Amino acid sequence: AWSASVTLSGNGTHSIVAQDTDAAGNIGASTPVIFNLATVASPTVTIALVDGNDVINATEAQAGVPLSGTVTGLAANSTFEVTVTDNGVIKDYVATVNAAGTGWTATIPSVDATALANGTATVSAQVTDANGNTSAVATQAVTVAESGPTVTIALVDGNNVINFAEAHAGVPLTGTVTGLAANATFQVTVTDNGVTTSYTATVDAAGVWTATIPSTDAVALAHGTATVSAQVTDINGNQSAVAT
Repeated sequence: AWSASVTLSGNGTHSIVAQDTDAAGNIGASTPVIFNLATVASPTVTIALVDGNDVINATEAQAGVPLSGTVTGLAANSTFEVTVTDNGVIKDYVATVNAAGTGWTATIPSVDATALANGTATVSAQVTDANGNTSAVATQAVTVAESGPTVTIALVDGNNVINFAEAHAGVPLTGTVTGLAANATFQVTVTDNGVTTSYTATVDAAGVWTATIPSTDAVALAHGTATVSAQVTDINGNQSAVAT
């Protein structure tokens, strides 16, 4: 048996031949071993911000969530696996490299995206080039926030009736809200006889909101039925149902 260490250079096809000479001067040579030297840089892969802000809300989940990033060292139109880990559940999706060999795209289908648990999910990817070189693992943490806020409207003036005295005093509006921070604001709309006016509601630390129809507007309300309505949007873009 024999062994030796050699220094190799020059990417491409090479061959190794061993040759020996015995004590009588006979020369023997091995069959050439042909190999390909590929010492190019390992491939790379990155993951872009998911949905532009690394947050998946209910609307985005229902539409299916696009994933993308950059890649080097892979051929155009080649594929690899992108993994999404959420609440202990791991699923793989096929990513396709673009024609320029510089980027990739994949999609979490809506049926999977809407099933994600609220919290933090992790998107990860690793690629291997044609020569067996492997990239570092790329990871991206994503906030899953698919539970929408809620808003309710309490009885206006305690009985849903605005009389003369109440109108002249200004009409307080109130209700409850979830999913909004203390001191957050939103618009409450009053529609009366075809006229629609909006008022700013402010949320307190207990999740109660308040607004006021000023007396100048309240005394101008037409006799009959007016409608108070509200809809809120949380910081993740989730919208509540419309309360009326």
